[in-house]
Amino acid sequence: MDNKTLLLFCFAAYIVLMFVISHLTAGKNKNKTGEDFNLAGRSVPLMLIIGSAVATQVGTGSSMGATGFAYTNGWAAVLYGLGMAIGISICGKLFAHTRTWEVNTMSEEIGVYYEGNKWVMNLVTIGMYLASVGWLGAHIVGGGMYLAWLTDIDVTSARLIIGVIVALFVLKDGYGGVTWIASAQAVILFVGFIILAIASFNTVGGFEGLKAAAPEGAYSFLGLDKLNPIHAISIVCAEIMAILAVPSFRQRIYSASDEKSLKTGFYITGLISLSFCFIPPILGMTAYAHNPNLDQVNYAFPYLAMTVLPLWLGAVALISGLSATMSSAAGDASAAMNIMVNDVYKLVFGHAPQEEKVVMLSKMAVSISILAALVGTLTAEDIISYITSMVGLLITGQAVAGVMGRLWPRATWQGAIAAIVGGVVGSLCFQYISVMNEMFGYAVFPSMLFATAAGIVVSLMTPKKSLSEAQALELIKSQRGESTRTPQVAQ
Repeated sequence: MDNKTLLLFCFAAYIVLMFVISHLTAGKNKNKTGEDFNLAGRSVPLMLIIGSAVATQVGTGSSMGATGFAYTNGWAAVLYGLGMAIGISICGKLFAHTRTWEVNTMSEEIGVYYEGNKWVMNLVTIGMYLASVGWLGAHIVGGGMYLAWLTDIDVTSARLIIGVIVALFVLKDGYGGVTWIASAQAVILFVGFIILAIASFNTVGGFEGLKAAAPEGAYSFLGLDKLNPIHAISIVCAEIMAILAVPSFRQRIYSASDEKSLKTGFYITGLISLSFCFIPPILGMTAYAHNPNLDQVNYAFPYLAMTVLPLWLGAVALISGLSATMSSAAGDASAAMNIMVNDVYKLVFGHAPQEEKVVMLSKMAVSISILAALVGTLTAEDIISYITSMVGLLITGQAVAGVMGRLWPRATWQGAIAAIVGGVVGSLCFQYISVMNEMFGYAVFPSMLFATAAGIVVSLMTPKKSLSEAQALELIKSQRGESTRTPQVAQ
């Protein structure tokens, strides 16, 4: 048995283990209702909140992306983990209370802040569904890269394999199964990355070896001698904005067993993310020390696994990396499913689906969402690049609208739309005005400034809200209840 065959065998055994874990845990649940299938019956305990959140935090960007960033920028890659730790802590602090509302999606939550306004809710629905599919596609690309690089499978086949497996993760036992699988993956990837960091660290002679081989300025505190400080702050803010708007984290809030467990789980996840953030820089700088001439910085992680480390550590790298990407992909697939069956269906047909059809429609929704992501990745990577850039255009404005509605009673639905549009305008200005590009490095600052200014100005220019949050929540729930009556009652 050659090395590539052995790695494929390890991958197959790992996938079987994940399905066994799902079957022995969530598989005993009957998933009779849509709430059971999409939100695990709103009963996800503290342990699974932490496990699934950690698995998503250490996803494609935090493993492959941050390691590649560290290859040229050294300790600056710590900023990714720092931003994630701050972001999830803020998310828990500001939005954990929405668990008691028993809303289904982020669209419904933001609707509560803005009088149940359909324009706002529909805009959030479209933006968040596109974001979920875009992220899902990015994770499929990342998982496919891991599998192709380490096993010599062609890239197209690798992406198809990852997409099908992620679909089966969700289809088998719904969101309950996803939380159990993600929690198991969190343990595997966390332990695996620690082993990889220690092993690779020793190959260059420890910190002295890293320092001697690092690019100029990369070994400084947070890489600030190499990275513009404003660019560094932008990285942190971009991670915070992403977590405040990403649908998969909101799904964890709505599915948690209670508000206290959710808040505690998010705070603990923040601490774990903070402790993990030092691992990608070690891996990236180690790869640079061994080979400073890699054609692609994202190849830093698989280069270590295939060239520097022994075979058994290559297997650890494969399983750890795939755990990171596939757990994130399953989370985004679940979020896309939840949004499609609760919000997109209502947007298209004018009413929510009948309760007895929700599970079937949810399975169709996750299949369609993964198929859409796969088509994008298989036909042209430029499509996925386009979608993910659109995510960047949408995400900051949506985050600002959510925070503004949560913290500022004077915020109006017109202001929310202005904030979302302002975020897009700010991102476009950044892309096409070279001075802003050079100054900020990333679109998040211009997007935040435009979104916040537009949201505040338009809110002050428009009438105050006439409905309280309690009244808006009652309105949203009554609309949901009226539209899910049985056909006999509707007649």
